[in-house]
Amino acid sequence: MPSKNLDQNRLFEAAVREGTAAFQAAISQYPQEQFYAFSFYTDNDVTSLYPVANTVEGLQRIDPGDDPEERNYYQWTPDEWDIDFGQYDEADLMAETNQLLQPTADEYELDESLEAFGERKRCTLLTLNKALLSIRETGIFSGHSAREKLAFWVNIGDPMPDEVEWMLNPTIPHLEAQDAAALQALLLED
Repeated sequence: MPSKNLDQNRLFEAAVREGTAAFQAAISQYPQEQFYAFSFYTDNDVTSLYPVANTVEGLQRIDPGDDPEERNYYQWTPDEWDIDFGQYDEADLMAETNQLLQPTADEYELDESLEAFGERKRCTLLTLNKALLSIRETGIFSGHSAREKLAFWVNIGDPMPDEVEWMLNPTIPHLEAQDAAALQALLLED
């Protein structure tokens, strides 16, 4: 569970600062590639996250074939992306952000309703999506983008059905129409 005492303003500021640096590192690591999507990938409890991104060339390295559904899956599923930075066992590029998301020892003891937890989680996802939009608007991807509007969203590894809407709704107005449709087709298919 994200921290009950989470300061959303501090979370936003830390996520923008650390996310910008992390995605700049990805651009530096892959300077000749064209990015089309970037994301914060998080667990279902939203207690930690790491940055992920993909490029047109990264998608080609995976070679998802000609099946449109399979291609859509590989194009929009961060677990399958072929850009190696900031994820899994790599250095924690989002240390302060992750510190803010961690519940305190007292919060582990709290018994709260699923409704209260869900509201806090939804609010945290909204803050993180705003941070991603701010990162995109810094222009760090200028000259390194395959699209005018890079796709972005906070990706929960195993979301509940209502959480998919929490992940996508804040970003849909900021995406190219075909990217929004592809993400919705993949993530809302169940």
